Parts: sequence; C-alpha cells; structure tokens
Amino acid sequence: MESAKDWVDSLYLRYSPKMVAAAMRAGFTIEEAEDLTQEAFLLFLSKAPMVREEGRSPGGYLFITLRNLMGDALRQRRRRKTLSYGEVPDEGKDDVYFASLRDALPPDLDEKDREILIAYYGDQIGYEELSKRLGISVNQCRVRVFRAKNRCRKLLEAKKIPPAVVIKAPAETIRETGGDPDASR
Repeated sequence: MESAKDWVDSLYLRYSPKMVAAAMRAGFTIEEAEDLTQEAFLLFLSKAPMVREEGRSPGGYLFITLRNLMGDALRQRRRRKTLSYGEVPDEGKDDVYFASLRDALPPDLDEKDREILIAYYGDQIGYEELSKRLGISVNQCRVRVFRAKNRCRKLLEAKKIPPAVVIKAPAETIRETGGDPDASR
C-alpha cells in the first residue's frame, strides 16, 4: 500500500489539470485557477486519511471543494468595489463639515462613550469584534453602544444641535406645526 504522500501526489498529477481547466471555464485567470486548485489540495490534505479510509471518491471530494472555493472567490469579487482609472480622484476632498467623527461628537461626552462610538461608527467595527476588545459579551456591547448613542443624542439636543438624521413620528410633526392630532381621524 502506498503512503499518504505518494497517494496525494498521484491524485495531484491526475486531477490538477482538470481542476485548473474547470476553474478557467468558470471565468478565473490561469493564476487564480492554479491558486484555487492548490487551496483545494491543501484542504484535501487534512481530510485525505478520512477519505481514504471511508473509500470515498477523492476526485469527487476535490471537485466539490474546488466548486465551493470558486463560489467563495466569486462572492468576494462581487463585494469588492472596483473603480476605473477615470473614476479615481487625483486627491481626496476635505470634509467640509468635520475632519473626523471625533470632532463631530460633543466635547462633554464621556471618553468611554466617545471611544465606543468612534470604534462602532468611525472604524465600523462590529459588535462581536468590539465585545472582544472590551472583554464583555456581545449583548453587553450592544447595550453599551445603545446607551452611548442615547447619551450623545441628549448632549446634542441640550446644546440645540440637531443629530445628523432625525426621524419624527407623525404625531410629533403635527404638534410642531400646531395642527390637531385627531383631525385626520
């Protein structure tokens, strides 16, 4: 019986040209197709003993792994924003309102609240990552972000600075204009 390394080497020689060709037919360049094939074989190495013991088809396992990797790569391509050279500005424009989110927050805001809001909104860090950084649970992190937002909103309202986006309920709008809230009923 041949060793696992020799077996995988023989599978590579047998299946890699077909796998590269399949990836190229799916629209990948030769380099991308070769990379995907290598990734499939690297994943296969960890599962090779199981595949061999259970008598599964190694070719089927490899092609299914390749198909999944190609799907991941295509989804990643769609997420990436690409610009043509004509769309790329020569130099960035300065923000006319604020140089940063840090400048937009009220100076009276507690430093902890300030850092949480900057991490969540400015750096766009999700609840999971932020909770790991703070050493708390995800639910506690959600509560802290919510409370920091409310404290910031209260400070802005106290200084008569409107928040960036204010959504008013219909009853609030009617009261402000002096109308009768029951007139439309």
